Amino acid sequence: MVAEYVEVNPPYLYADYQITKLRAPLRPVVTVPDELLRRTPGPDFSRIPYRGPEEADLNHQHAGQPIGQRIILFGRVLDSAGRPVPRTLIETWQVNGAGRYADPTDAGFLPLDPNFTGAGRCITGEDGSFEFLTLRPAAYPGQRGGLYRPSHIHVSVFGPYLASRLITQCYFADDPLLKRDPIFQSVQNANGLRRMTAQFVGERTELNGEDSALAYQWDIVLRGGTPSSAARPEDGETTSPSQTIGPLYGFALMWPGSELAADPGQPGSVRIRGRVLDGAGNPVAYPEAMLELWAGDQFARTRTDSDGAFTAVLAKPAMPAGQAPHVNVAVFSRGLLKQALTRLYFPDESVANAADPVLTAVPADRRPRLIARPDGGELVFDIHLQGDQESVFFDF
Repeated sequence: MVAEYVEVNPPYLYADYQITKLRAPLRPVVTVPDELLRRTPGPDFSRIPYRGPEEADLNHQHAGQPIGQRIILFGRVLDSAGRPVPRTLIETWQVNGAGRYADPTDAGFLPLDPNFTGAGRCITGEDGSFEFLTLRPAAYPGQRGGLYRPSHIHVSVFGPYLASRLITQCYFADDPLLKRDPIFQSVQNANGLRRMTAQFVGERTELNGEDSALAYQWDIVLRGGTPSSAARPEDGETTSPSQTIGPLYGFALMWPGSELAADPGQPGSVRIRGRVLDGAGNPVAYPEAMLELWAGDQFARTRTDSDGAFTAVLAKPAMPAGQAPHVNVAVFSRGLLKQALTRLYFPDESVANAADPVLTAVPADRRPRLIARPDGGELVFDIHLQGDQESVFFDF
């Protein structure tokens, strides 16, 4: 027997996390059949630089020893049917043992550690397993005042489907600050809160001189296991909830040329530009928003500048019969507790657009918001998180 799926992701709008008030989409998200959206193959992450297994050892990336409590964070990535998800990229980023990010936009007063960058990657094994060697991140005061954030590690996971693309945070079960943290508490489901917390495992703790480390287990459960993945096991297991990317991800997730999924000079390539705006019409400016654009095997990762503007280059994609050419666009930002997923359709495909099953599931008066505007050989696609011009976002 299986229990019905209970939503564990946080809401877009959570008043205690105050910035959501201007960045949370307020219109109902559009639901379409799973096979048209949720089970769309996820982004191809092969363009993301990955040097090999040594990237999972964050404690030995420099000549000296980092300062802080060494830990082993291990677990498995599973799908919602309980099966391992192999060959999946995990990216992590965190503060050092004093509470400072290595990102240049962290203007905090806490010290940097020259021997700890705090960014790692690994690819899961055939059994879905992963392991990181790192430091337990320190608690730190929020950049704009308020409470200390609890110890946490930001985690990005590329599942096989659109529905299983996840950015979340790993917390520690013994942390007294969890009950005071609005981002953690935005998940209003006990199983979801449990899914975000790593548990101490004494048997895996290593005693090895300066490399001695406490061990914590943390499994990640992604959506998208089977067509009936809306069902969950009887034991109450649930998927891993989403969490905000925060503003200090750039040092870990961006790389030179990440916005170029195609050569700008090649035939068929198209430059896409736009702005991300909040409910007051203000730009969601650098460093706060990151966008991922993918179509077929093309993948671009870009971010907004000081005016909320972004650019990316892709080739116009070929699509299966019955679907109009389109680009999936995911927006991650401080103030978004989960990604906002939209689509870009091409303005010169009016016949195909009129028959596209996802576009036609959108109310007719809102469809124009999904069609890019041509401008001097480029396409303009602005994203309004809120307000009269709010973009169309999909239930993923």
